[in-house]
Amino acid sequence: MNYELAYISGATSGLGRALCFFLAKQKIPLFLTARDSKALESLHEELSALVPVISLSADLRKKEDIASLIASIHSKTPDLVINNAGLGLYGDVLTYSLEEQMEILEVNALSLSQITIEAARALVQNKKKGTILNIASAAALFTYPTFAIYAASKAYVRHFSLSLRQELLPYGIQVLVACPGQIETPFRTKAAKRKINEKDCLTMTAEKAAALLWKQIQKQKPHMVIDWRYRILCRIAKILPSFLITRYLRRALALRYHPRTFSSF
Repeated sequence: MNYELAYISGATSGLGRALCFFLAKQKIPLFLTARDSKALESLHEELSALVPVISLSADLRKKEDIASLIASIHSKTPDLVINNAGLGLYGDVLTYSLEEQMEILEVNALSLSQITIEAARALVQNKKKGTILNIASAAALFTYPTFAIYAASKAYVRHFSLSLRQELLPYGIQVLVACPGQIETPFRTKAAKRKINEKDCLTMTAEKAAALLWKQIQKQKPHMVIDWRYRILCRIAKILPSFLITRYLRRALALRYHPRTFSSF
């Protein structure tokens, strides 16, 4: 399928940035959003040498920014929509303020749902076919203490996407969901509240992840765990007692952040 315009959220860093350059090499015009307006302006200038670019600074935690973004989506009607922006925090839920935790849901689940629904509505109204790819996480497949809100939000993204897919197929709209494992991006440092996380043998580059996502888009695979190492781990996890998996995940994640204690805030 030849795409006329690709929308990408969280475009200025990590996987979002890698996706921008990958799609630009495919000569697909871009519609980019990110919270950091200066970084977005710089990215816009870089990519404009390759393809036509539209950019809109938007904080997905703010209702007014979401409203403006949805209006632009209806105006531009992108036929490839990639909901990539996401937030997460490492540590027990009660060691963070309620506001910080709810922001994860606002970005990962609420804004993603709004953008997905309105992007699909715009395509249907304009009688266009298209693809919507929602980025979930391998964490969505597990019970995940000390990553509870993030994992739950991504489980929502997974189920929402697969269900909505069935509703939109008659309109020629493919809804896909990807569940990547660890990617070498600033996400882990932010989730750890600035503790530097070194990559390990399971960490893939953002460029590799972008290429794998493009393969999913081309093949129109409804659900994909990225990459093959995580697919193997997920299969192994299905045959092991759940308490062992949960214990392992908690211990492994504890290495990524400084110990945190309960606070009443």
